[in-house]
Amino acid sequence: MSFAAPGFAVAAVLLLLLAAWRARTRVTRLEAAAAVLLLLAVARPQPPEPAALRTAPPPLVAVLDASRSMQAADPPPSRFAVACERIAERMRREPGRRIGVVAFAGAAWQAVPPTADHAAALALLAEIDPERIAVQGSEVAKALELAFDALPDGGDLLLLSDGEWDGAAPEPLRESAAKRGIRFEAAAFGSPQPVDLPPSPEAAAGAEALGQTSIAAPERMARLAAPVTPLAAAAAPERPIGLVPALIALALLALLAAHGFAGAER
Repeated sequence: MSFAAPGFAVAAVLLLLLAAWRARTRVTRLEAAAAVLLLLAVARPQPPEPAALRTAPPPLVAVLDASRSMQAADPPPSRFAVACERIAERMRREPGRRIGVVAFAGAAWQAVPPTADHAAALALLAEIDPERIAVQGSEVAKALELAFDALPDGGDLLLLSDGEWDGAAPEPLRESAAKRGIRFEAAAFGSPQPVDLPPSPEAAAGAEALGQTSIAAPERMARLAAPVTPLAAAAAPERPIGLVPALIALALLALLAAHGFAGAER
């Protein structure tokens, strides 16, 4: 038990000691008890926080597709920009939660280690630029394995991608995630209709432009995440009646009782 204003709690103890020494009648004892209760109410006692509220949420690792296809402008300004905003929104919605980012294109790397410092995390996230990635491709399976390594004790994984992948198929990793205590969420971006991509740096330099059209695969994303239940917010435990109102109510009862005894003694 702690007090928001401990000075009043000290005053209540001193008053209690004084009343025990000086109070001789039922009326004075009840009046002293009412004063002690009111002082304790003003001190604002703080009950111990329930264990359910003290438990930190599990870490979350966002697996961010930074491949060339994520530069398509469906949705605008680009799939990649909207995916980054989704991560930022998650951080705003869950302050204090440790959130990290694994990015991938032709290779995968940990762009942001799981951290509760979301300002620093957003600064690192802003450094990811699909146009500057040297190794092109979309190795989602490698990225998922790296995310698993960042969640050794389990947690949540959020895959943000358009579903255009190459390399090893990610579907077999669903079972592996469940065995590791990792919940799998997915956010799909892009249209299944052909969408032109902006010119590549190679094209700007005079080389032949490759992969100028993107066709997203949101249904593949849906299949990948379908067996996994998204994280649900834990229900806050019901709190008993507040201590301050209870103390004030007891003080009023003591005053009423004192008034009644005083009237009977006249």
